[in-house]
Amino acid sequence: NGEELLGWLDKMYEALSTDCEFSNEIVASYLQLIIVFLCSSNLWRDGLVAFSSNKVQLEPVSKTKTSPVEIARAYIDANVREDITLEQLSEIAFVSKQHLVRQFKKYMGYSPIQYQKRKRITLSFYNLMHRQDSITKIANFVGFKSAYSYIKFFKDVTGNTPQEFREKYANNQHGIAPYYASLD
Repeated sequence: NGEELLGWLDKMYEALSTDCEFSNEIVASYLQLIIVFLCSSNLWRDGLVAFSSNKVQLEPVSKTKTSPVEIARAYIDANVREDITLEQLSEIAFVSKQHLVRQFKKYMGYSPIQYQKRKRITLSFYNLMHRQDSITKIANFVGFKSAYSYIKFFKDVTGNTPQEFREKYANNQHGIAPYYASLD
């Protein structure tokens, strides 16, 4: 809805106005989400805004022309560090939880929650390579509840622990291309 769109714009502004290390990634993710939202709605055809008493109101979205997987994926990308539930994703994509999970697994190869965790791993690469923050601090920053779950998932996906990854690729972005390819 319109309030959610304005919330995304506020989050973009916040990321740009603070000294956020990942502001470009955050803004890019929100822009992608907004584009998917706008393309999936009838806002282009019916006109984007309607003015009434100094408030900007957006037309409600009732049906989407974009796949539920694309909508859920864009939402996850824009909110990768946040706790997201299947209920939220299914409401945004206008499908049942079961249908969303089936479709997501069919097209992506894993569930929406696994996709989010994989994106969090990708988000952690920069910190592991260029900063000396603790593994626990990085795990919490990218949205994992505990360092243990972060380390376990990181190793399952990449084959290395975060510490091994850090030692192998510190200040070397060129050698991690296979990791990015395996996460997409």
